[in-house]
Amino acid sequence: SDSSSSVLLGVESGAEYVSQVGNFNFQFQARDQFGNDQNYALSGREVETWLVSATSTTGLSVSGQVSTGLSGVVSVALPITISGNYDVTVVLDGQLGSEVLPYAMYAASGDVSPELTTAQGPGLLRSQAGKDVTFEVSPRDQYNNIMSGPDVALDCEVSFSNAERTLTIDGADSSNELRLTSNDLATCLRNDACSFRSGEGLSDGCRLIANFNLKIAGEFSIEIQINGLSLSQQYGPVQVVAGQVSGTTSSINPLPNLLPANAFESLIYVVTPRDAERNLITTGDIFIRLTATLLVDGQSSGLQIFSTARLNVANLYELEWIPSEEGIWSVEITLGEAGSLSGSPFTVEVIPPILNAALRFVYGDALVEVTDAGSSVTLGIQGVSGNCEYTSDAGA
Repeated sequence: SDSSSSVLLGVESGAEYVSQVGNFNFQFQARDQFGNDQNYALSGREVETWLVSATSTTGLSVSGQVSTGLSGVVSVALPITISGNYDVTVVLDGQLGSEVLPYAMYAASGDVSPELTTAQGPGLLRSQAGKDVTFEVSPRDQYNNIMSGPDVALDCEVSFSNAERTLTIDGADSSNELRLTSNDLATCLRNDACSFRSGEGLSDGCRLIANFNLKIAGEFSIEIQINGLSLSQQYGPVQVVAGQVSGTTSSINPLPNLLPANAFESLIYVVTPRDAERNLITTGDIFIRLTATLLVDGQSSGLQIFSTARLNVANLYELEWIPSEEGIWSVEITLGEAGSLSGSPFTVEVIPPILNAALRFVYGDALVEVTDAGSSVTLGIQGVSGNCEYTSDAGA
């Protein structure tokens, strides 16, 4: 037999041979110096021994001996467990000095291992409702190789769940409900690094990029599956917090323009701040401001009243103001950088106060008590000696 005349089987001339780690097998046909296939069964000659050597681009070397089969076909199995490109040389024992060009071979990764596959990224811990976040899954085989090669087929499925719902999506199905966008929650995409190029090793192998956009605030557990196998390492829970306050989805109760208001009476509104996805915002300081402007012929009279929301005992934002005059008021509600509340400014009609025997209200720093005695009204002002009396005209 002649080393330089023998040929690799199962691959076209000049092409790269690919096999899998842990079971790296190939065959070649032994030939003589004239290019004739050897057949030891017919010739009666003894089978020959071949030396096989595989060297990776990183310097790793694997070698061994193998005997020719009776048909002249040599079957080789190399104990390669590290994926990558290898130059494989096969020479007949005793012909080490002959010129033999090495075969270019690629050891592809093995089967995906849920024990060795890992995930990382900020999206595994915390995200903001309605904001795109990402984490990366690095699939590895049973020998801890990053998955790579032309035949790598990986299906990623990610499930988020809490006490109320379970949200699952994979690369084949991107439809979902519960206010989730059509292509977000956890759409797994194969990175360009997954594509295998003949003759080149892969520096970072295959990565699965999970892009998701959870629009519901809450705490979610997370399960990641590769090819139907759940990763052994546990991740989460994912804390999804409400986003920035939105003037469009936030609300106020009661609506300021729902009914006429009485002058000198305290008006209290409760503002419910929500983000763009309608999640209730329960944390953080939100600067909510009321600006009431008295209008004359539809224009500002220059008289304005300002009020800033405070948190009440129920942890709700409360706005209070007291119209000091009758007339038409424009009431503007702003929520920090989010701008005006939807529907704002509100037009509020302020009518004369309702007088009764025990009406008290605050005007400036003074407590005013009004006593109705038919045609006359007595006003007692705290800190002022005596009472000031006047008689109003009918209807005034």
